[in-house]
Amino acid sequence: MKDYDFIPIDFESYLRKEHFRFFSANPCGFSLSVELEVQNLLNQKQKGYSFFSLILYCISRSVNEIAEFRMDYKDKILGYYEISHPSYTIFHKNSETFSSLWSEYDEDFAKFNENMQSDKAEFGENLSYEAKTTNLPNIFFVSSLPWIDFKDFNLQIDRSKFYAPIFTLSKIKDSKILLNINVNHAICDGYHVSKFIETLQESINALEVI
Repeated sequence: MKDYDFIPIDFESYLRKEHFRFFSANPCGFSLSVELEVQNLLNQKQKGYSFFSLILYCISRSVNEIAEFRMDYKDKILGYYEISHPSYTIFHKNSETFSSLWSEYDEDFAKFNENMQSDKAEFGENLSYEAKTTNLPNIFFVSSLPWIDFKDFNLQIDRSKFYAPIFTLSKIKDSKILLNINVNHAICDGYHVSKFIETLQESINALEVI
């Protein structure tokens, strides 16, 4: 897999430097849940793809279009990754547990889906929590609760040194799905979340697979 750059930000010209300092001194994350219309993905699913691979691709593509969703603070340097990859959960019916995998992101859905299916074939029967070792800093996290039509979701997490966004999907109901978005307020505001949501819904609506 190709290495991707961590791109430093000139902190003195960074327009949110006061916000970053404040929310670093007072660690704070926030989350919100938004309803997405996913009829187009349900249509694309009829071509033989899993719904999860389709929506994971759309989430991944949107993350990679919003710099604030790829930011990190490494060795006292604030910056963002050129590319971020999804870490996601798979459920084991036999043990009623889940494991985490990650797959390389690719702008091309066919290649992305190939990467994902290859990882699931190789690691999908591994019952370990981390079925495929995550040795990358440039990842974000996606999980799913396909059994529950929840209205909100609140993940308790220490955000003092953890900057990656976390996404949680609900059960699909009437062509709609709820997505919970959890971010670090030091690097991300509500405005950036709104940009992400808009970008994601556009990606969902526009996706056309072969």
